[in-house]
Amino acid sequence: NANGLRALDMSFVNSYNSNNVHIEETITLAGGSRSQTTPTNVPNRLQHHPLNNSSRSSSQAEDDQNAKHKWFTELRSGIIVMASVFATMTFQVPLTPPGGMWQDWGPNEAISNSSSVIPAHKPGETILYDLHGKQFRSLMLLNTQIFFSSIATIIIMLQPIKASSRAWQMGLYVIHITIIGITMEYFGIFRLITKKKMLVSPDFIASLIIWGLIIGLALLSLVNKLIIHTSRRDLLLLLPESIRKYLNMSS
Repeated sequence: NANGLRALDMSFVNSYNSNNVHIEETITLAGGSRSQTTPTNVPNRLQHHPLNNSSRSSSQAEDDQNAKHKWFTELRSGIIVMASVFATMTFQVPLTPPGGMWQDWGPNEAISNSSSVIPAHKPGETILYDLHGKQFRSLMLLNTQIFFSSIATIIIMLQPIKASSRAWQMGLYVIHITIIGITMEYFGIFRLITKKKMLVSPDFIASLIIWGLIIGLALLSLVNKLIIHTSRRDLLLLLPESIRKYLNMSS
C-alpha cells in the first residue's frame, strides 16, 4: 500500500480489537512478517506492538471466561431438558399406570380358585394395586418424590445463578437424586410387570452391566468437568469442615 505496510502491520491498526491476537497468530503461522522499517507518515500507534504480554493474558482470560460461561449455559440447559423429561414421565405414571386398569366390575368378595385369586375391584382401579398393593404403593411414593424433585430442579436452574453459587450445587444434588430415584422406579416396575426370573437372566445382566458402564463414564466425565471449571475454593466448600481445616494446615 501507500505506506509500505504489510498484512501483519495492518492488524495493529485497531489496537482495541480483541480479535487482533488471533489474526496476528494466523498471519504469523502462514509465514507473514512485519516490514523492516516503518514509514514516518504512519501513525504512532503503528510504530510499536500494541499487544503486549498483559493484553495477551487479558485476551486469553476473556476467552477462558467465555468458554466457561458457554459450558455452564449449555449444561444448565441440558439439565432443564432432562428434568422436564423426568417430570413428564413421572406425571404419566398415575394417569396410565403399569399393568393397566380394571375394565369391569369385580365380585363383591375375592374369589379364589386353584390357580389365582381374583380381588374385588371397580372399573378404573389399578390392577397392580390389587395384586401387589404394598410394592405398588412404594413405587407411587417414589414416583411422587421424583416428580417434585424434577420440578424443583427446573425451578432452580431457571434462576440467574452462577456456577459457584449454593443454588447451583443444590440443583446438581437434586438432579443426581432424581436420576437415582427414576432408576430405582424403573427396576421396581420392571419387577412387577415381568417374571422374577427375568432379573437373573444372562441377557438382562449383560445389558445391566453395559448400562452401568455407560452411566459410570458419564458421571466421571461430569465430575471431571466440574473439577476443571470450579475453583479450588469452591471445591473446598464441598468438603467437611474437618477436612478443610486439615488441608489448610497442610498448605
